[in-house]
Amino acid sequence: MKSRPFSAGVIDSKKREVARVQKLTGNSPKRITSCKHENLIEELKDTNERVKALELLNVQLTDDNKLLRKKLDQVDDEKHIVDLKLAECEKFISKLSREYENRNSEVKTLKENENRVKAELNKERNERRNLITQHEKDVIIIQDLQRQVKEMEIILKRKHPDSVSALIVASKSSAVEDNKKKLLEERISRLEQELKDKENHFQSILITLQEKFSDMKQKYESHIIDVERQLMEDRKVHTNLKNKANKTNLKDAAVQTLTEFRHTVGTQTFLKPDRASSAVSRMSQNSALFLNKLKEDSYLIATIKGLQAELTSKQRIISKINRETEELRKNLRNLQKEKEVLLNIHPQKKTPCKPTKSVENIFSKVTTELEAELSEVIKQKETLVQEKASLLDSLKRTNEDYILLKKKRIQDLHTLQLAHEKELMQMNMQLYPLQEEIKLLNRTVEILQERLRAADEKLLDCRSAVKDPDVRAGGDNPSSKNIR
Repeated sequence: MKSRPFSAGVIDSKKREVARVQKLTGNSPKRITSCKHENLIEELKDTNERVKALELLNVQLTDDNKLLRKKLDQVDDEKHIVDLKLAECEKFISKLSREYENRNSEVKTLKENENRVKAELNKERNERRNLITQHEKDVIIIQDLQRQVKEMEIILKRKHPDSVSALIVASKSSAVEDNKKKLLEERISRLEQELKDKENHFQSILITLQEKFSDMKQKYESHIIDVERQLMEDRKVHTNLKNKANKTNLKDAAVQTLTEFRHTVGTQTFLKPDRASSAVSRMSQNSALFLNKLKEDSYLIATIKGLQAELTSKQRIISKINRETEELRKNLRNLQKEKEVLLNIHPQKKTPCKPTKSVENIFSKVTTELEAELSEVIKQKETLVQEKASLLDSLKRTNEDYILLKKKRIQDLHTLQLAHEKELMQMNMQLYPLQEEIKLLNRTVEILQERLRAADEKLLDCRSAVKDPDVRAGGDNPSSKNIR
């Protein structure tokens, strides 16, 4: 229904007054003035009732305006808090990005070291192969020379059994065997030293990797703790907003009762939309959105727990690698003991080529086993590096999701603030015509009061004229002319 102005009732009352005056034109002037007086009193009562109703409306609208201003102040405070939190989150994200860049540089340096170690290992393998081939050639040449020397010794013994040369040859043969033993011992000690150096080198690399992994683990755990703390703070903010939404729902019920009372009071025939209830309904919708965002936060917590589980699995793998390295060290010690036993067995044999071959075979087996174990360790390290990169990517994605959620929340708060401001503007626009109507009604009341005073004066004049016998005799009176 369209709103009807209050001046229409005044016009209708004027029309009714004119009709009554026309009906009562044949009556006495006293009755006419009394009817006018009664009509004016009724109009005054109607206008007073309307003024009271409008004053009640004005009071209620001012209260609603105050409540909405309080809500707007609260939203501004919340927006300021969220802006501060957003600044903290941006600082934290910049710090994490710097740490991520540092970790990438460390990974690059580790890869370079690994490539350098691989190149050194390939170089050592090639040198070892060359030494083995050269040693095999030398063994063949030595065997040929020994065979030739033995043949010459046999020939000399047959020709000159008691000569000085035979004794010299016999003495030389013992000296040659001693020299071969010394060469073998020196070669074995050199190989042992090389094995120890390589073992220390790989052990230092493994220790550095373990230290870096422990540092990464501590940083991941600290980051997870910070994220959980941030999620707890967001949950507190969400509970506060939920409580505020419940309070606004209660206020919505109170506003609805006030609007029903507003419709019953007075003779108004127009209806006003309840803007406060719409604002409260929007608050409830925003609370539903916050519940959905809380579900997204729970999903983030689940992903963080999954990352923690993956970190524990990587720790188990590293402990397994440590156990395998300990077993390899034990195997090396056992092989060294077996080598010493083989060297101590039959030290005075005349043919030293067989023990050298057995020792070289043992060393070749040991080196092949060590190379296989090292290749397995390198493969496991590569898999760990890949898994670490995947974990960093997943952590980066979770950080991006968290930043997007923060931005969405800030945008929702901003839209809510704009909606409240729009509601306040609309309420002010609604209050302005009501205030104008109240001013008009006050003006009409003043006019009616002036008319009532004039009517009272006329009534008094009429009464005095009725009491005066000169007026009844037919004398002219300006007041009677006015009444006619």
